[in-house]
Amino acid sequence: LTLGADASTTHDYTSLVGMVGQDVRFVKVWKPRSIAGIRFGKATIDLDATIGQEVLNLHKSGNVACVVFDPYQMHSVAVRWEKAGIRCVEMPQGGQRVESDTALFNAIISGHIRHFRSPELDEAVRNAIIQETPRGIRLAKEKASRKIDPLVALSMANSAVISGRYAPSASGQIQDWRDGVAIDPAEQFNFVLVTSLMQRKQDEAQREQVEDQQ
Repeated sequence: LTLGADASTTHDYTSLVGMVGQDVRFVKVWKPRSIAGIRFGKATIDLDATIGQEVLNLHKSGNVACVVFDPYQMHSVAVRWEKAGIRCVEMPQGGQRVESDTALFNAIISGHIRHFRSPELDEAVRNAIIQETPRGIRLAKEKASRKIDPLVALSMANSAVISGRYAPSASGQIQDWRDGVAIDPAEQFNFVLVTSLMQRKQDEAQREQVEDQQ
């Protein structure tokens, strides 16, 4: 798996998305919750116990090629990963994100990204809007309540996949992290094309124009 890790501890979700080639094989999302004795009961996410441990578990079962992550929230977690022998790739949320979002957008509208009907990823795609910048496209959320964190994690993972610098597992299979049995994801999941963001936004704009004319 080539993993993209997008982390937050309070306002947003923490998301981990894994790809083999341009097929999404793994999606996991953690939401802030109250933890006894932590931050006076305020909702938060324990990154070490959630995404940190999940990546270590996947690595122990032989499922991790690399992890692309934002160092802002995840420095200490990434240190644990590197000590365990996991290849970690930093992606700050600036110009590199614009490049990765543009690449993901192009892959989506050309029909190259497939996933297994993950409800979290589906929702993130529906929530995303497109911001055009001089350097390319940035995927963003329209409102703070409309989370897109799994889509951001996918953007990060996809950037590593298309770079070709981080080789996936040679077998083409991933281990089932529940019981250690090798499974073929093509048989396990019903793959579908990710919704086209561009087409959806065009359809919405056309509907709004029709409504305005009426």
